[in-house]
Amino acid sequence: MHKIINDYFDLKNSPATFKIYYICAAAVIALALTPFCALAQSSSTNISAKIDFGVPIFTPHFKFEEVDFEAVKKVLGSDTKNLPIRAFVLSSYVNNIAGGTKSINESALELEKLLSFVLLRYDPQSSETCFDRGYLYMTIANLGYQNYNNRIYALMSLCDMASLLSVEPLNPYYHLFYTVVYASLKDQDISEFKLYDPLEELKKSLSFDVTDPQFHYIVGSTFLAIAQNSPDIHQLAYAEFMQAVKLAPRNKTLKERVFKNLIDLLAEYDERKIKKPVWLEESAYLYLIEKDQDSAAAHNNLGYLYTMNNTKLDAGLEHCKKAVSLDPNNPVYLHSLGCAYYKNRDVKKAVAALKKAYSFDPSLKEVHEHLSEIYLQMNDNDSAIKHLEFLLAQDTSEALINNNYAYILAEANKKLETALECSEMAVRTEGENAIYLDTLAWVYFKNGMLKEAFETVDRAIKIDPALGALYMHKGDFLFYSGRIDEALENYNRGIMLDPAFPSAAANISMLNSIKAMRDKLSALKKNVPKVSDVICTGEKGEKRPFSYDEYEFYFHKLFEQLGFDPVKFEVIKASKKSPVLPVEPDSAIEIKNLKAPGSLPEKKKLLNDESSIGEDILKFMNTTGEVIFYDKTFEIILKSTGENLLNGTKESIIQSSVETEIKKDSVEADVK
Repeated sequence: MHKIINDYFDLKNSPATFKIYYICAAAVIALALTPFCALAQSSSTNISAKIDFGVPIFTPHFKFEEVDFEAVKKVLGSDTKNLPIRAFVLSSYVNNIAGGTKSINESALELEKLLSFVLLRYDPQSSETCFDRGYLYMTIANLGYQNYNNRIYALMSLCDMASLLSVEPLNPYYHLFYTVVYASLKDQDISEFKLYDPLEELKKSLSFDVTDPQFHYIVGSTFLAIAQNSPDIHQLAYAEFMQAVKLAPRNKTLKERVFKNLIDLLAEYDERKIKKPVWLEESAYLYLIEKDQDSAAAHNNLGYLYTMNNTKLDAGLEHCKKAVSLDPNNPVYLHSLGCAYYKNRDVKKAVAALKKAYSFDPSLKEVHEHLSEIYLQMNDNDSAIKHLEFLLAQDTSEALINNNYAYILAEANKKLETALECSEMAVRTEGENAIYLDTLAWVYFKNGMLKEAFETVDRAIKIDPALGALYMHKGDFLFYSGRIDEALENYNRGIMLDPAFPSAAANISMLNSIKAMRDKLSALKKNVPKVSDVICTGEKGEKRPFSYDEYEFYFHKLFEQLGFDPVKFEVIKASKKSPVLPVEPDSAIEIKNLKAPGSLPEKKKLLNDESSIGEDILKFMNTTGEVIFYDKTFEIILKSTGENLLNGTKESIIQSSVETEIKKDSVEADVK
């Protein structure tokens, strides 16, 4: 997630345009005859009281320790055309007399004195006096005094402001103050007054090429006052503040005030306990760094902000490095650096930084969270479980921790009943979270609850159809159910949405290999074993949780139907822990090793020995004379038809290999 100040505007006056005010004459006479009575403060929100007109920033020569009546007379009696100053002294004086320690009668007399002064000075030839009267009417309407008719004063105020718009439609300040006044009177009964739309007038004020920084500052302050907690309007306010800074780059007071506004806005988000916009935090931290290049906290916070929002990752890493260089033993900064390294795909340095943070403060929750996530991605389940168990000990109700703990237990096939409890806890907390539902479906599957797994993953897909993991997990459920084509369909859709999903490409390759072998067995009228009868079942009939090794195990079982030696699941699983380097096939060797036509093929083992399984490229010949090659990831099966092989010609083998390579390219393109 920055001209010289012109306080004056050239005004063109026309008495004819002020005739709109006479519609309120009767109301003024009626108000003059109204006796004073008890005063009552209205609960209405006076927007104008929240707006900072920037007078001390842009016109420091107007110095009023306390705005009294003499100060008001001095400003309103001058020829200044600076509307913000006139509005400032009027609102300040009214607030002083209404909110001070004076008695009700004293306050009422002071208000009457001010009203008389403004009305006596009113001149239809002077836009400033019209502005003074309209703005004062607005402040009186919002006081809620019983001896003043709020609604009439509100309507008279809007009439004055509307008249100014008709007189000087090219004055951006009048468009701006019309919005200010209208917004300040929003709690009054002004629905019948529809001469101008306030939002449209504010837009018009921004359409002018105004080079006065005070104007943009007031627009920004107005946006803040009317935002009603809208981040979008807050961003408009910030843009106007930055425009003011750009127009007055040497005004240090302006920069300080803009920064204070940002800090106050951040505090409001914290009080409401809602997520702060990235641009807002970024602006505050950049300002702090501008003021102090060696602020470790500002560098850390900005770097972490970029990192966790996946934006400006390079800059985020540099800011985190700077923070650690300024304070090397700070565990919070080391944690941020670890996260930044991880987002920049330097896992080794990420783990090192996070482990160093852990060494300085083993109780730092965020370090445990991110170490567990990284270890989960690295398939270091034991390390991930250790950190998640620490987090659960601190808070057993947090949905994210319960979800992550459940998922990693399921991945490791450990404490599956505990995994189910934790996953159900997460879903009870956030029932519409598709990721948590995905975990629950996966845990159901690991616990042998296939029906529940299907129901839950389908529910998750309805919530978030763009989550690739859902389709791939559903593909695993479909594979177990023997629905290979549907499993492939879901896996292919899933990998398009999430190409980085662990084992996705390998599982798709295995499913393609399994499909080809099942089709071949059916063509040869061989028995095709049911998937659920083969996988997840031990030699003595005991059940075991599903793992991706089951794909390869079932694939080997298919070859047993062709006379190959049986392979134990434990051997396949163990081989994944000690892989050997793959060897590329050689076409010449393949052809040379083929038996002559008519000779009986030699029975081969699918696996060379129990210590090297599934990783190196294997070649074998089945009892029909068919040759099949498959590599360590089972991306392809190079096969030739039994008829061509029985003919035993080199040409048929070479042609088969070429065709298969074309198919391989097609499959790889589909995966991408």
